[in-house]
Amino acid sequence: MAALNELRLLINHPKIDKYILPIEVLGIADNEISFIESLKVAFENRRDYERAKKTIKAKKIKFNMKRNERWPQLDFEGSLKLNGVERLYKDAAADAFTHENPEYYAKMTFSFPFEDREAKSAYNKSKYEKAKALIDFKKVEKTIVTEIDDIARKVNVYKDKAMQSIRIEELQKKKLEEEERQFRYGRSDSDRIIRFQEDLLIAKLRALDSLNAYKDFLIDLYLTQDTYLDKKGLTVP
Repeated sequence: MAALNELRLLINHPKIDKYILPIEVLGIADNEISFIESLKVAFENRRDYERAKKTIKAKKIKFNMKRNERWPQLDFEGSLKLNGVERLYKDAAADAFTHENPEYYAKMTFSFPFEDREAKSAYNKSKYEKAKALIDFKKVEKTIVTEIDDIARKVNVYKDKAMQSIRIEELQKKKLEEEERQFRYGRSDSDRIIRFQEDLLIAKLRALDSLNAYKDFLIDLYLTQDTYLDKKGLTVP
C-alpha cells in the first residue's frame, strides 16, 4: 500500500480507492543483446552523433573554401559585339543582328594572394576548426561505444540472473507442492509447510527484483540508443 501511495504522489494522482495496475508483465527477451547490433542502432539514432557528423561536414566545406581562396586565380573574360555599318539607319539596324562586322573582346587576369595575412589566418582557423570537429566526433563515437558496451553487458548479466531466479522460484514452488502432498498424507507438519511457503515467497521476491533490474538496464539501453520513444510508439516533432 505504501508503494501505491508513493506512486500516486509521483504522478500527482488523487487519492482514490481504485488500484493502479501495471499494463505490462515483466518478461525476458528470447535473444541475448548483441553489442554490435546495439551499437549499430545507437549510431543510427543518437542525435549527438548525427550533430557531430553534420559539424564535420560543415567544417570541411568551410576549410575547402578558405583553402581555395589562397590558390592562384585565373579569370577569363570574353565578349562578342555585332555592328551594323551602313549609310542608312534602317540598313544598319537590320545588319546589327547578322554576323557581319563582328567585334571580339578577350581578357585574361591572373592573380596571386601574396602576403595575405587575413586569408592565411582564416585558412588556419578553418583548419583548426576542422581538426577540432573531427576530434569531437571521435570523442562522441568513443563515448557511445563505451556506454553501449557497458549497458549491453549489464543487460545480459541481469538477464541470466533473472532466469536463474525464475528457475529457483519454480523449484521452490514444486518443493512446496510436494510438501503439501506429504502433509495431506500425514508425513509432514505445519511448521515445514510454513517454512516452505516462506522459501517460495523469498524466491518470488528475488525473481521480481532480478526481473526489475533487468528491465531497468534494458530501458537504459534504449535511452542510450535514443530509441526508447520509438519502442513506446511515441515520436518527437
